[in-house]
Amino acid sequence: MYTKKYQVHTYEVDNDNTLTITALFHYLQDVMIENANSYGASTRFHHEKGLAWVLIDYDIDLYDMPTVFEDVTCGTLPYSFKKYYGYRKYEAKIQDQLVAKGTGRFVLMNMNDKTLAMPTKELLSLFTDALEKPASLPLSKHRLLDIEPHHISSIEVKKSDIDLNNHMNNVRYLEHALDSLNNLDFDLGSVSNIRITYKKECYLGDQLTLKAIKTKKQVQVQIYKGNDHISLITLTL
Repeated sequence: MYTKKYQVHTYEVDNDNTLTITALFHYLQDVMIENANSYGASTRFHHEKGLAWVLIDYDIDLYDMPTVFEDVTCGTLPYSFKKYYGYRKYEAKIQDQLVAKGTGRFVLMNMNDKTLAMPTKELLSLFTDALEKPASLPLSKHRLLDIEPHHISSIEVKKSDIDLNNHMNNVRYLEHALDSLNNLDFDLGSVSNIRITYKKECYLGDQLTLKAIKTKKQVQVQIYKGNDHISLITLTL
C-alpha cells in the first residue's frame, strides 16, 4: 500500500481539537493522486489521452480521529478493475491505531464526449499493484431516504470550489453537505461511516439545492441541480 504521513494542523481541527472529516478526505484524495503519479498515471497523463478516472463512490468507516499535531499515515492501493470501473482501498492510521478504512470506486470517462471508456490493457498495466484478474470490492447499499427534508438550503458553486478538472472538487460536496447540517442536532464526532455517491458533475455558477434528512442513526444530504440528482451523502452513527 502506498502511504504518506500528514501532520494535523491547527486549521484542520474543529472546536474539540479533532481532525475534521473534510480534512481527512482531503488527505485521502491527496494520497490517491500521489499514488497514481507514482505509477506514471497522473491526471495530465490521462488528460493527454482524453481520459479521466472519475470518483463515483466512497464507503469509508471512521474510528478514532486524531487531534492537532498528531501524525496520520494515510495509504491507498488500486485493488482491482472490472469493465469500466476501478476500485481502491483506503486506510488511515496513527501508528497502529486505525483512524479510517474503506473503499473508493472510480469509472473511466472519455472527457471529449463524456461517455464511459473501457480501459486498455496498456493502461491497466501501469497499476502494477492491482489484481490482474477482473474483480470488484463490495460497497454498502446507498439509497435515497424517502422522508420529508428537515432542512433545505441552497448554494452557488464558486471559483474556490473548482479543481483542475474544471468541476467542483469531490471534497467540496462533503464540505457543503456538512455546512447544511448546522440547524440539525447531529454529533459529527460520533459518525462511524460516510457513504458518498457522485452522480453528476457541478460547474462554476451552478445553483445547488441541499436537502438534509435526519433519522435516529443517520443524516443524509441529497444534492440537486434543478431536478437533477447530483450527489448523495449519508453519515451513519
